[in-house]
Amino acid sequence: MLGIDTPLSGSDCEIRFRDLWRHVHPGDRPTLKAMIRKTLRSGGPFMLECRLNGMDGVLRWGCLRGDFAMAGGGAGSRLAGSIVDITHHKQALLRHDLEQAVAALLSEASSARSAMPALLQLLATQLGWCCGAVWMQGSDDATPRQVASWALPESRLTHFLELSRDSQQQQLCRMLAGAALATSAPVMLGDLDRQRRFGRLQAAREAGLGCALAVPLRAAGQSVGVLELFGPAPRSLDAGWLRSVLAIGQHAGQALQRERAESALLEARTQLQVMLAHGLESFFVHDALGQICDVNQSACDMLGYQRDELLLLEHSQVDADLPFRRLQELVDADTQWQSIPLPSRHRRRDGSLFPVEIRVGRIELGSQSRWVTVARDLSLCNELKAQMKHLACHDPLTGLHNRAMFSRQLNVALGRARQGGSGLAVLLIDLDRFKLINDALGHHAGDRLLQEMARRLRSTLPPGAAVARMGGDEFIVLINEAAMLERLPQLASQILQTLVIEYPLEGQRLHITASIGISTCPQDGHDEYTLVKRADQAMYRAKAAGKNTCVLYSLQMDPSPAAQLSLESDLRRAIERNALTLRFQPKVSVQTACITGSEVLVRWQHDELGLLQPEDFIPIAEETGLIVPLTKWIMVQACRQNCEWRRQGLPSLRLAINLSARQFADGGLLADIESVLAETGMDPALLELEITESMMMRDTRHTRQMLLGLKALGVHIALDDFGVAYSSLSHLKRFPIDIIKIDRSFIQGLPGSKADVAITEAIIALSHKLNISVVAEGVEQAEQLQFLRSRQCNEIQGYLFSRPLDANAFSALLRQGRPEEQLAD
Repeated sequence: MLGIDTPLSGSDCEIRFRDLWRHVHPGDRPTLKAMIRKTLRSGGPFMLECRLNGMDGVLRWGCLRGDFAMAGGGAGSRLAGSIVDITHHKQALLRHDLEQAVAALLSEASSARSAMPALLQLLATQLGWCCGAVWMQGSDDATPRQVASWALPESRLTHFLELSRDSQQQQLCRMLAGAALATSAPVMLGDLDRQRRFGRLQAAREAGLGCALAVPLRAAGQSVGVLELFGPAPRSLDAGWLRSVLAIGQHAGQALQRERAESALLEARTQLQVMLAHGLESFFVHDALGQICDVNQSACDMLGYQRDELLLLEHSQVDADLPFRRLQELVDADTQWQSIPLPSRHRRRDGSLFPVEIRVGRIELGSQSRWVTVARDLSLCNELKAQMKHLACHDPLTGLHNRAMFSRQLNVALGRARQGGSGLAVLLIDLDRFKLINDALGHHAGDRLLQEMARRLRSTLPPGAAVARMGGDEFIVLINEAAMLERLPQLASQILQTLVIEYPLEGQRLHITASIGISTCPQDGHDEYTLVKRADQAMYRAKAAGKNTCVLYSLQMDPSPAAQLSLESDLRRAIERNALTLRFQPKVSVQTACITGSEVLVRWQHDELGLLQPEDFIPIAEETGLIVPLTKWIMVQACRQNCEWRRQGLPSLRLAINLSARQFADGGLLADIESVLAETGMDPALLELEITESMMMRDTRHTRQMLLGLKALGVHIALDDFGVAYSSLSHLKRFPIDIIKIDRSFIQGLPGSKADVAITEAIIALSHKLNISVVAEGVEQAEQLQFLRSRQCNEIQGYLFSRPLDANAFSALLRQGRPEEQLAD
C-alpha cells in the first residue's frame, strides 16, 4: 500500500514504528501520537483512520488497527496490528461532504456571484489548493472576465491573481480557462514546469505555484464560465475527484445562469415599464381576452381618455378594424415582434376615427401571456404625405406646376411629337425689374405680385397650355396645339398686355412688364435641355432689346464657336496644371453654433478673363466631358486639404462636393472616388456628395445601384436643392439619402412668407421622421436662423455666417472655435 521495500517486521520495534511514522500525514501525527500514549498507559487495542503518504507521493487513507502486548512491568513491549487501505471509501465520503457543502453555500448566499469567493476558499482548503479565480463569459463578446478570486494570505499569490486579470486578453484563452471553455471539460495541468505554452508560467513560478485545474461552469448544456484553482506543487486528480469537481462546476454554473436569467428578466420588465411609461408611440397591453391591462401616457393622449378609463375597455372598443383574435393569430406561437405594420383605425373618446399603424407581439410575464400592440397615429403623417405630394408637382407660392412637373409634361409632349410628327413651343417669361419691387416694398409684396401674375397667366393661356413657375420671377409655358403654334407672336403679345395691366400693391399702382423668349420643336431642338436653354437665350435677347417684348430663338443667338472652343482648351489646360482654386463655405450646427463641415466650390482665375464663377465654365465642362476630370481634381484637392487640417489639430469636418449629371452617369465614378480616398488617406465618412433629384430620376435603376455603391464606400449622400425639383416622397424611401438641403428660394421668404414657412416646416418634419439631417441653404438674416432653430433644423449655410473662403481664411475661421455672436443662443 505504501510502497515500502523493507517489511515492517524484525526485532527492533522502535525502528519499525519510525518507518510507519514517516508515512503518516503531518496533520494526523498528533492524533496518532496521543492514541499510542493512551494505549501504552492503559493497554488494549486501538483504531485510527489517518492519511498516509506512499513512496510514490500519492496520498492515501488507511485504517490502523493494533494492540500492545504488556510486559511484566506494565509497559507495552510489542505492537501488532494491520493497515487497511480505505482511500476509495474515504474519498467518496469527502467528495459527498464537499458537494453538500457547496450546495448549502450556494443556496444560502444572497446571490450566486457574491458566493464565488467563498466557493473558491471552500474548494481550495478542502482539496489542498492555495488560490483560484472564477471567470464568466461576457455578454458582448467571447472573452471571459474575472468576476471573483481568493488566495491564501500571501502577497505573491494576490499579485499572481492581479497579473492574471491584466493579461486576460493576451494569454488567458490560450490554455487552461480557454481550453475548458472550448471543450466543456476539466483541464488539469499537473506540472506547470512542463507546460511551456502556459501564458502565465513565469508569474506562476514567481508565486510558487506548481499545478493548475480549470473546471467549466455549465448550465443548459453550455459553459457560462470557468473556475480556476492553483496548487503549490505538482499533483494529479483521480477520476472520482474530477467527476466531483465537474459536478460542483455544473451546480455553480446553474446558479450563475439562473441568477443571470433572473437579472435579465428583471431588466426586461423594467425596460418594458419605462417604455410603456415614456414611449412616444402608444402602447397597449392586453390579456388573452383582449382586455386592456396597461397603457402608457401617449395612448391616453392619442385617444383622449384618462388611464383609469382606458383600463376598463377592451381592444374592440378602441380598434375599429382589427379583431383581437386576428392579432392573436398573427403572433400565434411566435413571441417575436411582427415586422409588418398593420393598417387600422382607432376610435377616440369622442367617437371620431383616425388611421393608425399597428405592430403586435406577445410577451411572457411569469406564467401568463400578454399581447402588446404598438400604435402610431398616421394622421399627421398622411397630411404630410398629401402636402409633399402636392409640393412634388406644384409651386407652393403661386399654385402653378413646378419645374419638375413641367419637365414631365414637356417630355411627354416631346414623345408624342416624335411619334406624330407634330410640333410644340416653349415660352420662357421673366418679369422685368422685379428685384426693384422686392427691395422697395419687401418680399411679402413681391410674393403677392407673383401670385397675381400667375393668376393672369392662367387666365390668358388657352386651355391646352401648361404653365409652371421656374423659380424666382420666371415662368415657363408649353404650347402643343397646332392652332396656337401658328400664332405664337400674337399669344406672346396678349400675355404681355395682360401682365402690364395696373395692379395696386402696398399703396402703389404698379405696371409690370415682362420679357419672353420662345423656342420651338423641331426647328430649335428635340429635347428638353436644348429647348429650355434656347428659350432662355431668346429671353435674354428680349431683355437686351429693351424689355417688355418677345423674341423667337435663332441660330445667331449662340455664342461664338471660336470663343467656346478657346475656353474649352483653356479649361483643359487649367485642370492639367492645377490652375483652379477651391473655396470653402462653412456649414454650421444650428443648435451648437459650431462649424460641422463645408461645401467645396471651384473658381478659375483666367489669365485674360479674370476670376470666373462656376456658371461661366461648368456648362462647357458638362458638354465636353471635362466635368469628369474636373470633379476628380476637386475631390483630390479638397480631401488633401481636409487631411492637412486634421494634421494641424483642427476639428474633423465633412466636405460636401457637388456631382454633375454627367459625372453621376459616368461608369468610373465609384472607382474614381475609391482611388481619391486611397490616395489622400481621408476618412470616407468625411466626404459628402451632393446630387439633385433630376439627376436621380434620369435612370432610377442606375441611380439606386450608384447610391448603394457610394454608401458601401462609406461616404454620405446629400439631396441638393430639395423642393424645387421632383420632391417626391418615393425618392426618400427608395434611395439611401443621408441629408436634405432645402433650396435657398424657400429660405429667403422666412419667416414672413406663409408658403415658405409651410414648405420648410413640412420638409424638416418629414426628414426627421425618416432620420434624415436637414441643411438650410442661403441663410442671410438672423430672423431666418431663429426660425430654423425653433424648427430643429440641423445645419445652416449662408452669408449670415460666412461667404466662401479660400483655404487659409477657412483655417483661421476654424481656429476661432465658434461662429460669430449672431449664431449663439
